[in-house]
Amino acid sequence: MKTISDRWKIRELIDLREDNDLRVNPEYQRGAVWSESQMRLLIDSVLRGYQIPLIYLRKIERSSARTSATYYDIIDGQQRINALRSFKHGVVIDENRAGDRGGRNFSPLYDPQDEEDKKMFPYALQDSLCPWAGKTYSELGEIKDKFLDTEVFVAVMECDDNEARDLFIRLQGGSDLKPQEIRDAWPGKFCELVLELGGKPQMNKPGHGFFLKAMKARPAGDRGRSRQLAAQLIMLFLEQKEKGEDFFVSIKSSVLNGYYRQQVGLNINSPEVERFRKILDKLEWIFGDGTRPPLKGHDAIHLILFVDKLMDRYTRDWESGIAGAFDRFSAETKRAKEFDEHPDKESKEFQDIWTYDWKTRTSSDYPTTIKQRHEIYERIMLMYLGDKAKEKDSQRGFNSSQKATIYYRDKKMCHKCSEEITWENAEFHHIRPHSEGGKTTVENGTLVCSDCHREIHKNRN
Repeated sequence: MKTISDRWKIRELIDLREDNDLRVNPEYQRGAVWSESQMRLLIDSVLRGYQIPLIYLRKIERSSARTSATYYDIIDGQQRINALRSFKHGVVIDENRAGDRGGRNFSPLYDPQDEEDKKMFPYALQDSLCPWAGKTYSELGEIKDKFLDTEVFVAVMECDDNEARDLFIRLQGGSDLKPQEIRDAWPGKFCELVLELGGKPQMNKPGHGFFLKAMKARPAGDRGRSRQLAAQLIMLFLEQKEKGEDFFVSIKSSVLNGYYRQQVGLNINSPEVERFRKILDKLEWIFGDGTRPPLKGHDAIHLILFVDKLMDRYTRDWESGIAGAFDRFSAETKRAKEFDEHPDKESKEFQDIWTYDWKTRTSSDYPTTIKQRHEIYERIMLMYLGDKAKEKDSQRGFNSSQKATIYYRDKKMCHKCSEEITWENAEFHHIRPHSEGGKTTVENGTLVCSDCHREIHKNRN
């Protein structure tokens, strides 16, 4: 086999294909399978000066006493060549039917400043000016020559038919990139956060202990599953923080792609992201001891959203009870699969758990499904937590009337150091901590100076 590497202009590839001197061998080629969206993105890449992947051709020479001819079989690159050719002709050419240009019109190229098209571009490109945006080939003007004269790398093989087939199989035999492996290449802070938490050892990012210990993820060989779950969890969490706890976003792959593009400039040290990390820390501590099977994706979704609520509204007693409540919920979920034999199949608790289990397997990435599951999960888990779920006083801080009463009751003196405090420097402290169920009442409040207040909380932590 002899290989010649060269640079060919796009116009040469198109002309050869038009003259049928660049051929698709139907015996081992799969026909045109790219969507028009894929074609439009390829053209955009070419016009931006991005180098497209290497095209492999087999050179074939035929000669007789009277004539000689040279043509090429496409070994790898059929979809790219078809996209280039379709764009030039303004129609989506059907390569499955030779010479068919009767397809639908080729849509104008994506415009990074158009509201509908923005989702196709990261923020870094949304403000860029590209003179081809929103245009068809016929509208490009002088840019047509730039497009047609763009050079691409071509490897021309001189080989027999069996060698060409072997090369084709080798080129197609690798594993296609998974959607998350493609997302890993996206620029921006959201991608950085996902890599940090979901883990990618090849980049010296082991991942958060929650995924490694509680979910027993193996980021080195899972083809991006742990990172995809991390991305879905972060997206669900941050969207709720922005739009309210009743809002649930779809976690489908296409929605996740759009979120990567939207969150290129995410502040990965914002209070919301720090809270997410704190929740993962707690769940690693509670569920990462190796005493139970790996958590599933739906377990992670609902635990994170549930713990977020517990941390705000309930005393810390839940921390010692949530593992037991989770184990009971998991056991009941498994029992629910045996519907006909279940002794309590008419009870509301069983019906809810059966519905939850069913919705982990049916349209499980839809927002309505996730919301329905979470409502069931929260209700049952609070029931299983029992007296471990103690709500905090809904009033977090003392009001002005309570403060004045405490100030004069305590004779304007700090409860800890006994120094006199002016009203402007007065601070008011829960004797029994609010986080442990202490009420925001005059009886549970005391007057302290700022220094002593800080010292009290420092010692408590």
